[in-house]
Amino acid sequence: MQQEANRSKYQAGQVWSYKARLPDIGSTLTVVKVDSDPVLGNIIHIGVLDLNLQNPRVPGGITREFPHLPMSEEAVDQSVVNLIDENAELPDYVEGYNVWRHAFDKQEAGIFTLTVAECLDIVEQMLIGEGESEE
Repeated sequence: MQQEANRSKYQAGQVWSYKARLPDIGSTLTVVKVDSDPVLGNIIHIGVLDLNLQNPRVPGGITREFPHLPMSEEAVDQSVVNLIDENAELPDYVEGYNVWRHAFDKQEAGIFTLTVAECLDIVEQMLIGEGESEE
């Protein structure tokens, strides 16, 4: 996989409003990195901030930030609404990116092709399910 993206309109540091889930209205996504893959095309790595993601595994039961989601460029295109900032501070995504990258290079991980809101719904359901299985 190439490190730099081929002609993407998305660049690290951009903050976008997006078509959020009802509980997450007002949350934003930040582009943290852009990679290019010969098969998948541009991979847009985003962090999502100001969430209300149910998560029984954290104090208070709500996750406010999801620092790394690897997305297809098309999925990001279907999600974003307005560019808010072009040079924002990045969330702490590096650890999540490195775990994903290691698995991706071994063909054990992929990218999300659904909208950001749909991905967050799936993540939330997984977190809720994990919390129930621990009780």
